[in-house]
Amino acid sequence: MEKQYRLLEYLNLREPLPGNREKALKDARKIADHLRKTYRAEVYGIGSLFRNDKPFTENSDIDLVVKGLPLDRFFPILVTIEGMTHFTLDVTPYEAAKPHMQQLADEEGVRL
Repeated sequence: MEKQYRLLEYLNLREPLPGNREKALKDARKIADHLRKTYRAEVYGIGSLFRNDKPFTENSDIDLVVKGLPLDRFFPILVTIEGMTHFTLDVTPYEAAKPHMQQLADEEGVRL
């Protein structure tokens, strides 16, 4: 019985812990709202946060593709919106994205 307990303990440690999907979604919507109001940007969520068929673990991040950001102010904008969440934030300007990323945002992205 002791060996079985240790095996289960080991497996529990190896399994990724779930992240707080609801909190991350709330933060993503808050960031998108800010970007829409301030820059008239269109914001698309991609990645595991926006797909219920993918696990959202404690190591997951918020992936956003944003149309209409002023690219000359991208880094100051990024600093501002990173302060709106404790999750890691991955923001890709649509206009600077590779074609496959643009296609992903267009076809599978969740408009926020």
